[in-house]
Parts: sequence; structure tokens; C-alpha cells
Amino acid sequence: MKQLFQFYNQESNAPKGKIWFMASVSGISNAILLSIINIAAAQISNQALEVRFFIIYLAALILFIYAQRYALTETTIAVEELIRNVRLRLVNKLRHAELRFIESHNPTELYRPITEESNAISFAATVLVSGSQSIILLVSVSIYLGFLSLLSFLICVVFIIVALFIYKEHHKKIRAKLEESYRKESEVFSAITTTLNGFKEIKINRAKSDGLFQHITRTSDEYKAIKVDANLRLIVDMMFSQISFYTLLLVLVFIVPVFDHTQADIVFKVSATILFIMGPINGLVNSLPLLAKVNVTIEGLYHLEQELDSSMAERRESEESLQAPAMSYMNNLTLDDLYFHYTNSQGQTLFEAGPFNFSARAGEMIFIVGGNGSGKSTLLKLLCGLYYPDRGHIRVDETRIDHLNYPAYRELFSIVFTDFYLFDRLYGLEHIDIQRLNRLLKEMKLDHKTQFIDGRFTNRDLSTGQKKRLAFIIAVLEQKPICIFDELAADQDPEFRKNFYEKILPELKQEGRLVIAVTHDDRYFHCADRVLKMDFGRLVELDPSEFASSRA
Repeated sequence: MKQLFQFYNQESNAPKGKIWFMASVSGISNAILLSIINIAAAQISNQALEVRFFIIYLAALILFIYAQRYALTETTIAVEELIRNVRLRLVNKLRHAELRFIESHNPTELYRPITEESNAISFAATVLVSGSQSIILLVSVSIYLGFLSLLSFLICVVFIIVALFIYKEHHKKIRAKLEESYRKESEVFSAITTTLNGFKEIKINRAKSDGLFQHITRTSDEYKAIKVDANLRLIVDMMFSQISFYTLLLVLVFIVPVFDHTQADIVFKVSATILFIMGPINGLVNSLPLLAKVNVTIEGLYHLEQELDSSMAERRESEESLQAPAMSYMNNLTLDDLYFHYTNSQGQTLFEAGPFNFSARAGEMIFIVGGNGSGKSTLLKLLCGLYYPDRGHIRVDETRIDHLNYPAYRELFSIVFTDFYLFDRLYGLEHIDIQRLNRLLKEMKLDHKTQFIDGRFTNRDLSTGQKKRLAFIIAVLEQKPICIFDELAADQDPEFRKNFYEKILPELKQEGRLVIAVTHDDRYFHCADRVLKMDFGRLVELDPSEFASSRA
């Protein structure tokens, strides 16, 4: 409960003072209703019921309903608002994170705290109000109990202190179990995601499919065991609350009057008071599973944010650089002795690429070739600013690219990676040349497959090759001075390849763009101004005689 209150106070801009005041009024009104009932019951037994208590009861009831409704309504609105704000803040930090941070994390670790897990906080909105009311009610009723019987009040205080101490010690173990179950549940989700992502592979390989399912089964069994253990401990907490109250009643009703006869006259009022507060307190205790999950969720949100902040602190970009105007043109692009190395979790170097020495100019077409693992993808990510070089630097014309202008530098590029993502909308393009878009759809033979209507493509259920063509169209429409295409023609038919290399790419070159294509289609090497080869992490230019036969 404490962590939820802190989260709400820290993240919400709602009128918290008024909400807490109304929650307090609701709790106090509840206590007044109890006292009126006890007084009225005593007067009825003496046949002397006063009408004013009936009026006070109705007034307290109306006040309780109004304050309860206001507190619940405003808290619900405030919680949804703070979830929205925290979610957007995390997404904003996520989109400004470095690619290496994204690559080093399982996607489940990133989207679970932001999406489904944050919904638990939404469900806890009523717990905030009911918890506040229960605390106020407990304090108010305790004061009333003190007026009835000081001895009963002291006994209740001792019971509550002992019960809270036992609960706190027990809850530490529950929290540890819930955190463990949260991590294990992430493993289950990750394994299920693997099933979907690797569906083709497991469909044709029964042993692989069975092995993956066995892993999911084993992980699910481990998750179930941890979760059952945590829930059984929560059940003990809920039963402990009820047992504590009934034990308290046992002491006040059966034991105390034996030693103090003055308590016998008020035992009914004391027991009624204890029974009255059992409902709210038990309701609060029964919400402990939700509160425990909320606590883990809040920790997950803040842990993710701390990781993002730490990652952003290590980068060399400033917040001002993110707002710097984008670079919109270039004449010459130069890479001077660029190095990059991959490390493991211990910081040990696994693979080093470089040195990359490379120069290109606007209106040039360059092909890059190389085997798998040669470093082509690393070069492209360095080239377009997705990776920072460990040594060396990049220059655009006479401007050296550093932490102040890296975000602006990235804006020079349109790129289609082999693992590209196809968006359904042309985000960031405010003025779209519809005629050119339709011409490109026709030229790419996609005009009968999809159309651009109401700001989005009508169909993305395309083959791999068709998706690549649509991604190419989007890249062209972005009108960036540098276009990079990574194996874009690899899944295309021979007719399209010929048209792509001999007509489409040269048109982009004629527009003054720098075109860089990763390809193995040596038949069309003659179309390029230069052909560069990646070989064991180094970039070398091929001798024209090596592919002269391709020109014939």
C-alpha cells in the first residue's frame, strides 16, 4: 500500500489534497454511522429513541455517499492519467534509447511493464481510496472505542501492533516470491513469443517443436510452483487477518469481563464496533494479492526507467542535440578509421570490425558485398549512426559528426534493412506526392495488392518480396539524400532485379542521392560506380577487372 501511495503522489498531478480530504470525510462519516447505531440501539432498549439521531444518521449517510463517490471518481481518473503519463514517458525514452540497448534486451522485458503489467495499477485505483478510508475508519473507531472502554482500546492497539509486525515479516517473503514469479512469467511469455516467431522452423522439425514445448512446459511448471507458493502465503495473510479479529473478540467478550465487571455493560457496543471495522479491514487484506502485484509492477516500471536513464546517460548525445535541425543535404560522406567491437556481459570483446575508411559523394551508386558475418550489418549501422564507433569519426562535407549532431546526421538516411519493419502509415510524411506513390506502386507491381487510402496502406498481408518493395517505396518517398538497401532484391524475381538495378536505382542516383546497396547480384555489378567488399570486418574496394565479365 505504501509503495502505491508513493507512486500516486509522485506521478499524479490530481488534486490529491481534496481527494484525501474526501476519503477522510468518508471514513469519518462511516465511524459516525457506527456511533449513531450504537446510541440508537441503546435508546431503543430503553424505549427512548430521539428523532435527532435519525436525522444525524441520514446526514452522515449522505455525506458518506457523496465523499465516497467523489474520492473514487477522482482517484480513478487520476490513476488512468498517471498511467498514461508514465507509459508515454517510458515510450519516449525508449524511442530515444540506443539500438544496442534494444538489441541487448528481450522484447518481453521492454513491453510487459509498459503495456499489460501497468493495467494492474489501474485496477488498484479503488484500493487507494478504500485503503485510505479503512485507515481513517480504524483511527476514528479506535478513538470511539477509547471513549467506550480504555482497556478495550489498549487491548486493540496491542493486537494491531503485533498483527502488523507479524504481517510485515511474512510479507517480505511473499514479495520475494512474487518478484521471482514475475521473472519466471517473463520467461514463459518469451518462450511463447519464440513459438510464434519460429513457427515455420518448428512446423517442419518435430524434434525442435517437441523440445521447445518441453521447455515451455518446464518453465510453466516452475512458474506455477512459485505462484502457488506465493498465493498460499497470501491466503495465510488473509486468514491471519480474520483469525486476529475473532481472537480479539474472544478476548474482549469472554475474557476481559471476567476480570473487569465494568466491561460487561458495554461488551455489546465493543463487539459491535469490532465487527463493524472487520469488513473494511478484511476487504483491504483481501486486496493484498493485487497490491503485491502492483508493487512488483511499479518496481518493474522504475527499473526499466532506470535502465533507460542509465543507457541515455552513457551515450554522447545531449537533450539539446535531439531537438537540433535535421541535416537535409550532403555532398561528401567520409568514414575515417572507424572501429566497432561487440562485447559480452563481462565487457570482453567478442568481435571487432574495422578500420572502415570510406568516402562517397552525392549522386553516386555503391554496391557492398561480403559473406555472412563479414561485418556488413555493423558497417551499415555505423554508417547511418545507429552504432557509435569506438574509434574514428564520420564527416559530412566539412562537418565532423559528434555527440552534438548525431541525431541530425541520422536524418540524412532512408534505409531498408533485411529485418525491416513495415509500418501501415507514412509516419512523419506530411505532404505526400500521391501521384508518385501510385506510380511507384504500379512500377513495383503492387497496385493490385494494396492502395494508399485515408493515410494508410489497405493491405500489408503480402509476400516477403512484396513487403520489401513496399518498404522501398516508403524509403523513396522520404526524400532523404542517402538511401541504403540491404539485400532488397534478394527475394525478387529476375525481371524485377533487372529493372531494379538498371532502371530504379539509377533514377535515384540521377536525383542526386547517394545510393548504397548490399547485394550479391554480381550480374549487375556494372551498374554501380564502385563495388566494395567486406572481408573479416574490413572494407576493401574490388578491382574492376574482377567483375569486368559481368559487364559483358
